[in-house]
Order: sequence, then C-alpha cells, then structure tokens
Amino acid sequence: MNIDRMDFTGKAQRGFGFFSVLAILVLVVVLGGTAMKSAPALLEYAAIQRAVNQIATEGTESAAEIQRAFDRYAAIEDIETIAGRDLIIAKTQNEAKISFRYERRVHMVGPINLLFDFEGDSGQR
Repeated sequence: MNIDRMDFTGKAQRGFGFFSVLAILVLVVVLGGTAMKSAPALLEYAAIQRAVNQIATEGTESAAEIQRAFDRYAAIEDIETIAGRDLIIAKTQNEAKISFRYERRVHMVGPINLLFDFEGDSGQR
C-alpha cells in the first residue's frame, strides 16, 4: 500500500493539487495579459495591410497620390504607427507595388517590452 497517495479512508486521491492549479492559473494570467497588450498592435497591422491592398487595387498612379490615399485610410482606421511618407513605393511597367516595414514596441511591465517587426506589401492577402 502506497501511503503517500492514500487518504485516511484508504482510497487513492485523484485530481489536481493546489500548486498545479496555481501554476495553471499563473500561466493563463500571463498569456492572457500578453495577448491583451499585443492585440492593438496586431489589429493595427491588419488595418495597414488592408489599406495597402485597397490602395493597390484602386489603381492609383503617382507616389504622392498613393501616400495621400494611405493618409486618408490612416485617419479613418486610426493608424498612428506609420504614415503615407513611410510607404515604400516601387513602380513596375503597369502597376505600383506598395510595401511597408516598421517596428512596434509594446510595454509589458517594468523593463520588459515586446518588439514586433512588421512588414508587408500590396501582394499579400
């Protein structure tokens, strides 16, 4: 008979121990906090990608028009990390390829930050 795993009635104990539940709870809180702090940066990246794709399908010709169109989208979508002047615009024979690259630092707690390195172009969906 294994005394360590038996209760006073002689039956084997089952279930999670206190420290197992506590460890799982701490893990859930840390992951949930990280997800909640990261969500705005990820949502802004998705808005930037949508704006770039929309501008590319509109067939805007000049770089200045593309930058102004992005600034209009940025005002509507509340994009603050980059502006039209930050876009990389490459002209090909009959279309413009719009790309972007930026970093976003998200403060977690104390000296701990998350650094996101975002990039995309008008060819991505």
